[in-house]
Amino acid sequence: MTRPMTRAERQAAFMQQAKQMFEEVEGWYDQNPRATFEEIEERSRQARQKMMGEALAIKINGRDVGKTEERPRCQKCNRAMELKRRNTLQCLS
Repeated sequence: MTRPMTRAERQAAFMQQAKQMFEEVEGWYDQNPRATFEEIEERSRQARQKMMGEALAIKINGRDVGKTEERPRCQKCNRAMELKRRNTLQCLS
C-alpha cells in the first residue's frame, strides 16, 4: 500500500502520471504519423485508462483514512479494546 501523502504530493504524483500519458501518446504518434483519427483516439483512450487507474490508486491509497493496525486503548486501564458490536468498543478488563 502507498504511504499517506500530503495533498501537494498527491497532486505532484497525479501530474507525473498525466505527463507520462502525454509522452506515451506523443511517442506513439511520432512513430505512427499516418495514423487515422480513430487510431489516435483508441491509443489515447488506452493510455488514459491506464493513467486514471494509477492516478486513482495514488489518490485513494495516498490518503490517511484513519485506520490503524492497533486497536484503541482503554482510557482507564490502557489495555486493548475489542469491538463488541458495530461501532461499539469494549475494554477487555
